[in-house]
Amino acid sequence: MYGVGILLLDASEWEPLVIQSELPVMVMFLDPACQPCVEVMELLMDLDTEFEDRFKFYMIYLEEDPDITARYNVGAIPDTIVFKGGEEMARVVGTDLEKIRKLVEIYV
Repeated sequence: MYGVGILLLDASEWEPLVIQSELPVMVMFLDPACQPCVEVMELLMDLDTEFEDRFKFYMIYLEEDPDITARYNVGAIPDTIVFKGGEEMARVVGTDLEKIRKLVEIYV
């Protein structure tokens, strides 16, 4: 677990925690060696505190879950995706922190 409530997901948790979630979910796809991912991770930790009980935040490693990575066509990282009702609603590729925050505000 990272931050306050940011869980590092594996494939077995994807369906119940992301697809079946009653709350909107933001998932960041990352690699452990990705330096820009740290910026996004820090923002997600802040957002997790700010939007506690209204939005869920998770991370997933690209190489550890290639099926999920392929299903959502994740290539460049960090790739941050918002899911609501089990469907992809929006995504930000890169470190546009303002846009990531805005997506949370839109979908909360």
